Amino acid sequence: MAQKVREDLKKLFQAGDKLRMDSFIDLIESLVSTQEDSSISGSLMPTKGSTFNLGSAEFPWKEIFVSKNSIKLVDTTTGETETLSKEDVTQLKAIEAQRKTQDGIPVKKVRGFTSSSTFIDLEASNQQTGDRIDIKVANTFEAASFSTSRTSIGPKESVPLELTGSLKIKQSLDTPHEFLGKYQFKGNPDNFGNAGKGVELLNDVGFKYEGSKDKIEFKPEGGVSFTGGNVVIEDAITSQPGTISQSISIGTFNTPSIAEYIGVEGNKRISIAPGVKVSVNPGSRLIIKPQQPNILADSNTGDITLTSRDGGDISFNVGSFGTNPKYIGFNMEIPAGNSAAWYGPIHIGKTFAPINGGTVPRLTVTNKGNLRIKEDARLRIKDFNE
Repeated sequence: MAQKVREDLKKLFQAGDKLRMDSFIDLIESLVSTQEDSSISGSLMPTKGSTFNLGSAEFPWKEIFVSKNSIKLVDTTTGETETLSKEDVTQLKAIEAQRKTQDGIPVKKVRGFTSSSTFIDLEASNQQTGDRIDIKVANTFEAASFSTSRTSIGPKESVPLELTGSLKIKQSLDTPHEFLGKYQFKGNPDNFGNAGKGVELLNDVGFKYEGSKDKIEFKPEGGVSFTGGNVVIEDAITSQPGTISQSISIGTFNTPSIAEYIGVEGNKRISIAPGVKVSVNPGSRLIIKPQQPNILADSNTGDITLTSRDGGDISFNVGSFGTNPKYIGFNMEIPAGNSAAWYGPIHIGKTFAPINGGTVPRLTVTNKGNLRIKEDARLRIKDFNE
C-alpha cells in the first residue's frame, strides 16, 4: 500500500466501482495526520495570501529546517521578494561577535536614517585616510572635526557655538590659547546657580595688552578691582567713583600697598557704601586727597598755567633763571590774593631773541605784553643776589 495523489484516489472511487479494502488503505495512507509525523510530497499552500499563520505566539514551532537561500520575504504591495540566506545569517552572527570584542566593528560612515547628508565620517583624511573624524550636518559644514593636528568645534563662522555647564580649558604645551574676534562677558544676569559672575584673574595670572588700539576700556557695573602684586598703569586716563561699593583689602600682611583716592564734590570726600568693608593691612596706607590743578606748560614760550578745579588760572614763566619771567612779551596777571617774589630786572612788552638768526641776543619790543596785579595781590622785585 502507498500514498497516492488526489487524482489517483479519485479513480478508486468511481461510480459503479466495487469498493475494496486496499482502496481505503491507500486513502488513509495518503491523508496528512495531525497526531503523528507526516510526509508531504508536494507544496503546502494556503488558500488565501497573508491570512493564515504557521504556529502562533502560544504554540510556536520548535524548529524549522530549510535549505539555504530558501527564506523569501515578500512585499505584499509590490510583490517583490528578498532572500534571507544562510550566508546572511552567518555574516550577522559574525558582526554580533565582532561587536562584543575589544576591536569593535569597522565602520566607514554613520549617517541618519532620513538624511544621507548628516553623517559621521570615520575615514576622513588630514594627512592620510583614517587620521581624522568629521561630523557634518546637512552636508554644509563640519559641526566637529577631530584629527591628529587639529580639533575644531563649530568651525563655520555664521553658526553660533553654545556651551553649557562648566568649561575648563587646560594649559597648552607650546602654543598659547588664541581668542580671535570680539568677546563679551555678560556676567550672570539671571543669577543662575551658585558659581557667581564676573571675571577673575587668579594665582599668577597677569594681564598684558599688545595691539594697534590706543586704549583699553573697563566698563563694569561695580568698577575694576586689582588684588595682589603691583599694578602699573602708564599713559592712561583713569577715573574713580565717589563711593566705594565693594569690599577691598589694601595690601597683604607681607606685602604692603598704597591706595590713593581723590576726593569728589565740594567736601572732597570718598564715601563707603553700607555693608562695604575697607581693610588696611599693617604697613599699607589709604590716602584721600583733594583734586589737584591741571598744569599746562608751553615749551616754546616757557609759560606755565595752573588751572584750579574750582576755577581761576595762575600763569607764570620760568624766565632766564627758571623762577620768574624776565621778559613779558604777552599778557600776564598776578591773581587776587596772591603774592609773587621775582628777580629783576623785568622787561615788560619786550622779548628776547637772537640777531638775524645768530647767537647774539637782543631785546625786541612786542607792544603786546602787559602785567596786571589784581586786588589784594603783591609783586616784589628783588636783586638776584639777595
